[in-house]
Amino acid sequence: MNEGALQWQHCHIVERYSSGITEQDAPAWVVQLLLHGEEQPLVDGAWLAELLLELLKPEQQPAIRAALENQALEPQLLSTSCVDLARLLLTPWPVRELEPLQAQEVMAQCPWHEPLGEALELCRSLIAAALFDGAQEERQALATALQTLRQRVLDVQNDRLATAVIQAARRRGIAVSLVSDLMTPYPLLQLGTGCRSRLLSYSASDGESALGANICGNKQLSHTLLQRLGIPVPHQALVPIDAGTELLRRVLAQVGDPCVVKPASQEQGRGVSLNIRGVEALRQAIARAGGYGDAAVLVEQQCPGTYYRLVVLNQQLAWLVQSEPPFVIGDGKLNITALLEQANQARLHKPKAPWLPTSSEAAAIHAAALADQGFTPTSIPKAGQKVVVTAINPEQRKDWVRQKLLPHEIDPSYSAMASAIAKTLAMSNLGIDVLSTDIRRPLQDPGSVVLELNHRQELGAVWSQRLIEELFPDQSPPHIPIKLVVLGHPSEWRSSWLEGGVSPHPTALSPMVAQWLESDHGAATAGTLRYRHPRELLSNRAIAGLTWVISWDEMVQQGLPCQGISRLLLPIEEPTDQAEQQLRQQLISQRGAIPRRF
Repeated sequence: MNEGALQWQHCHIVERYSSGITEQDAPAWVVQLLLHGEEQPLVDGAWLAELLLELLKPEQQPAIRAALENQALEPQLLSTSCVDLARLLLTPWPVRELEPLQAQEVMAQCPWHEPLGEALELCRSLIAAALFDGAQEERQALATALQTLRQRVLDVQNDRLATAVIQAARRRGIAVSLVSDLMTPYPLLQLGTGCRSRLLSYSASDGESALGANICGNKQLSHTLLQRLGIPVPHQALVPIDAGTELLRRVLAQVGDPCVVKPASQEQGRGVSLNIRGVEALRQAIARAGGYGDAAVLVEQQCPGTYYRLVVLNQQLAWLVQSEPPFVIGDGKLNITALLEQANQARLHKPKAPWLPTSSEAAAIHAAALADQGFTPTSIPKAGQKVVVTAINPEQRKDWVRQKLLPHEIDPSYSAMASAIAKTLAMSNLGIDVLSTDIRRPLQDPGSVVLELNHRQELGAVWSQRLIEELFPDQSPPHIPIKLVVLGHPSEWRSSWLEGGVSPHPTALSPMVAQWLESDHGAATAGTLRYRHPRELLSNRAIAGLTWVISWDEMVQQGLPCQGISRLLLPIEEPTDQAEQQLRQQLISQRGAIPRRF
């Protein structure tokens, strides 16, 4: 294909700061890809399709392949094709097309606004390479970029809570932006604007103490603090990874046998060894835990009981999750293998509980674990007899049996303890791991200990609304007050606005208005805020409010600069363009905009 015979007539991917004029109109992207030239050939759709299919999960490929085969990627449909390709990159995130502002363009919107823009730009490059015979090296570079973006998207999609938080926030009209550029493993979100905005990364928010989070991440320090609060904890010792035999003997005498060995700074059971007996087994477990980089590891008393995760939100115990290793209950007829197959079928066909962050996995029989209980896979337990089928592995808990409990189902002392820890550490959200032989008896009774504190706890997506309510309690406004002044001409500017004549808040000038005034007024605009993108103002948590001055042309092209505008002032003179007249009337009737001469 000859590039001279076929060229871009329009090749634009432009961000609109709002897709409409209501509070719910989130940002969008406008795509306009048009060609002109002597030829109008088809895009090399097969190459694009195969490239995309390589990145999708096997179960997604048949439907995507059928869609691509039934839709020819023709030049007059390039804008739509670009959005379609971006939709494949972001699947299963929803990308929807909105009513276009002009003919021959497409406006697209996604809950994850920033990744959609990145995907669209990459897809435009892909289409250009297919149209203009991109060199093999160029295509390979694009394929690599495509794979990198797709993997980053998949990593963030694993954070189902963040997706649910975005949807819940937008239902309340709260502006959401992705701060971290698809940072993994947990994206950083900003909800709201200015000093009223909040930062959230998974279940951790900016309302939590950094010192408290550090204490949670230091198992020895959190153990000491819990002791000072009078909370029962297991006996514990910090042991150097090169400890000699005599020291290991003293440690075993101190904490008891069997014991648990764990890294001092890891989470989710990484490097943890259970049922350690004797000096040599202790030495090997210390070497394993030491492989995570700590100079010393923790050796801890192994306590009996059932494992519970206490979920604390807004410094109150919200619920508990009881977790047990996979087990079967005998019926006196079936052997353990058949009982486990029955149990797995029941668990896997049951819908995932909304309070769980991940789905359960099928359990497998561990012969050694059965042997410790005097069974084999073909043994037939008595009716009602409970048999644990796998070895307890702290690093692999996806096959565990979980049950949700509410605070009123356990002894009140646990709720009091949860609030005491959260308030002592100045942490809003917290996960507290407890072992108890009877959670319905008081915490101080023998048989209960607190194991660990987790500042970034796993939550199911169903709790997104609870997090939003915690971040913005009692319907606290998520947006700073903004008075938006729209100028039709530089002569409408009034320097008295800098003296608080319109608002006690600072004045911000859009790029076009700043350019107007710098040429006409010079020093008269000293002290105003300048920006290249509205997020530079909206993300600044030192700003409590704004008088925001933009031009009419900027508003027509880019939309309102943000959500949460408290007052909108328009030029009194109507524009000559009919579409712009209609927009002006909508702003007056639907947004309560005030037309006035300055």
